[in-house]
Amino acid sequence: MKTRPWYSFLNILRFSIWIGFSLILILPLLGFYPWKFRIGFCVFFALFAVLDLVSPFFSTFLLAASGPLFGNHPGGRFLELQDCLWIFWCLRGILENKRSGNSFFSEEFRKSRTGFLLLSFFFAAFLSLLANPDLFADLRFYRKGWFWFLHSTELEPWYPIKVLGMGILFLFGFLSRRDWLDKSENQTSLIKVFSFGVSAGLLFSVAIGWMEYFSPFVKSSLDGYHRWLDGYKLVTSPHSILPFFDRFLPESAIQSLYWNRSWFAVSILSALPFLFAVVLEKQNSKNRIWVLGIFFILAITLLGIGARGAFVAFGVLIFVSWFHQIVCRLSKEDRLRKKIFLTFSILLVGIGVLFPFLTIWMEGGTQGQDRLSHFVAAKNLGLSKLLLGGGFESFGWYNECCIQTGSRASFFHTSHNQFLQIFAGMGLLGVAVFSFLWIEILCRLSVQRTSDEDVWSSSLIFGSISAIFVYSFFQEWFYLRAVFFQWIGAFFLFSFKGDIENSKNKIFQKKNVFLEKTQLFSVLRIFIRENRSFGIRGMVSLLSISLSLVFCSRYLYPTFLFRSGVFFPPGQDSDVIWILEGKSFMELIGDQKKRYTIHFTPIADSSHYAVTLAGQKKEVGRMEEKNKTETFVFDIYEKKNILKIECTSALKGEVKDSFIFWQPHPMDPEPRKFCARIRIQN
Repeated sequence: MKTRPWYSFLNILRFSIWIGFSLILILPLLGFYPWKFRIGFCVFFALFAVLDLVSPFFSTFLLAASGPLFGNHPGGRFLELQDCLWIFWCLRGILENKRSGNSFFSEEFRKSRTGFLLLSFFFAAFLSLLANPDLFADLRFYRKGWFWFLHSTELEPWYPIKVLGMGILFLFGFLSRRDWLDKSENQTSLIKVFSFGVSAGLLFSVAIGWMEYFSPFVKSSLDGYHRWLDGYKLVTSPHSILPFFDRFLPESAIQSLYWNRSWFAVSILSALPFLFAVVLEKQNSKNRIWVLGIFFILAITLLGIGARGAFVAFGVLIFVSWFHQIVCRLSKEDRLRKKIFLTFSILLVGIGVLFPFLTIWMEGGTQGQDRLSHFVAAKNLGLSKLLLGGGFESFGWYNECCIQTGSRASFFHTSHNQFLQIFAGMGLLGVAVFSFLWIEILCRLSVQRTSDEDVWSSSLIFGSISAIFVYSFFQEWFYLRAVFFQWIGAFFLFSFKGDIENSKNKIFQKKNVFLEKTQLFSVLRIFIRENRSFGIRGMVSLLSISLSLVFCSRYLYPTFLFRSGVFFPPGQDSDVIWILEGKSFMELIGDQKKRYTIHFTPIADSSHYAVTLAGQKKEVGRMEEKNKTETFVFDIYEKKNILKIECTSALKGEVKDSFIFWQPHPMDPEPRKFCARIRIQN
C-alpha cells in the first residue's frame, strides 16, 4: 500500500484535527495557571500530538515512562495534564483502530476469561455507583467543569466517576491501540513498548532516589519542588527493617519524585513484572547477572525508603520465585504441578481477603493505631453497604460524612488495603470478581513455562505478581494513576493468549490450556461460551439482573448521612467548620440540656443565610460585609440535634468562566463552593 507524503492535504488535515483536539482538551485548564504555563502547555500538547502521529510507539514509551513525574496525590498540581495525555492517547487509539476496520473487541479478548473478568469488574464498579445516588447528590456543593473533574481528590464525589472513567477508557484504549498497531506493517508489539516505558520510568525514579540519598543538593531541590507543588511535603523517617543497616539509613526516607515514600515503594513493585519481562526477553547468563544486580539495587532502595510492607512484599517476591522454581523442576507431572499452583493461588487470595479482618480481630477492634483505624472504618462501611458497596473508590467521601458521627472515622482518606477498599466501595460482588481476577492471573502465570530455559523468567514474573498482591495488604493500587494503569496492563501482558505470538519473544508467549477442566471456573467458562453472541435476550437478562442488584443494594443498604455540605479543613481547629453553598446539615450530640453558641462568618458575597437548631431558626438577609461575624445562641433540651444551615451566594458562573483562558490572573482552583465559616461553642 502506497504511503502518502507527509505534506499531502489529507495528512495535513489529519495532523491539524488531532493537534486541535489536543488543545481543546487542555483549553479549560489554562485559566488556572499563569501565562507562562499556558503557553508551555499548548506547545507541549501540540508536540505530543505530532509525536503520536509520527511515532505512536515512541509516544507510548514516553507516556508509560512518565509515571514518576506525576507521583503526587490526587488533586495535586499538574496531575490533570497526565489525565489529558492519556485521554488523547486512548481516544486516538480507539478511533484509529476503528478506521483500520478492526472490531472494538478482538476475538481473543472476547473469548478469554481475563477479558470477561476485567469487564465484569468495571461493570460491578459502575453498578456500585448507580446504587448510591447520594454520592451524586453531593455534587451540588461543588463546582462543575472539566478542570474540577480532573482535579478532584478522594474527598469529592467527582473522584469515583473520574477514576472509573479513566480505567475503562484505558482498557478500551489499550485494546484498540494494540489491535491497531500490532496488525499494522510494523511488527513491534505495543505491549512490549509499554513494558519498556514502565521499566525506564522505574529505573529513572530509582536513580533519582539514590541521588537524593547521596547528594544534599538533590534532596533539598526535591523538597523545594514538592513544597512548590503542594505547599508542604510529607517527610517521615525510614523504619528500621534490618538492624545492622540502621547506621546507613537517612534521617528522612528517600521518596524520589513522589510526595509519599509509600507511593515510591508502590510504583517500584508495580513495575517489576514489566522490568523482568524486558530484561529476561533473551535467556542467557548475562541477563541473569542483570537480574541479581536489580535485586541488590532494589533491596537497598527499599531499605532507604523504609516502608515495612514493601520489604515484606520484596521478601515474598524472593520466596515465591524460589518456590515456583523448586516445584517446576522437581514435579515432572503437569497435573500435579497445576494442582499445587491452583491451591497456592486460592490460598494466597484467601489470605488477602481475610488479612484485614484478622488484623482487626487480633487487635480487639480498637482504633489506636493509624492503619487499624483505616481498616475498621472501611470494614464498617463495607458491612453497611454489603451487596454493592458505597461506590467505587468512594471511601474518602464516606469518611467525611457517613461512617461516624461527630468527626472522621479515619485520619486518612483511603483504607490502605486493596481488598477493604474494594469491599467498602463495591461490596461482596466486587470482592468476588476481584478475587477471581487475581486467581486467574496467578494460575496462568504459574505453569506456562516449565523447561529449564524458561523457568527462571517464569518464576520471577510469578513472584513479582505475587509481591504486588501481598503489598496490596498495606496499600491500594488505584490511588496513583500510573500504578492503576500498570495494574490493568499486567493482565494484557500476562493473561492473554497470543499477545506477541508472531514475535520470537518467549516471555510473552502463552499457553491457554490451564484450568480448562477445573470446577472453579466452570460457571464462568460456560457463561462465556454461551454468550459469545450476546443478543437482545442476553442484554435483557443482564439488565434485569443489574437493576435487581441496584434496587436491592439501594433499599436494603441505604446511606445514613451524619453531615452534608460541611467541610473540616485539615490542620485547623476541630470546632471550625466551613459551610458550602446550599442547604447543609450536621448532627450535634451532647448533653440533654446545653447552650450552643454559633459564630457565623460569611466568606463569600452571601445573598441569604439561615441557621436552624432544635426548631429555632435565625434568618438573615444579605450581609454587606464579608468576614463580619454574627453570633447566635441556642438553648437545646435533647442529646441529639440537627444543625441546619442554608447559605446562598451572589457569585455565579462556573463552566463558562473556565474557558476564558485569557484572564490576566489565574482562577481559584478550589472545587468547593464555600459560603461561610462557623465556630461552635458549648
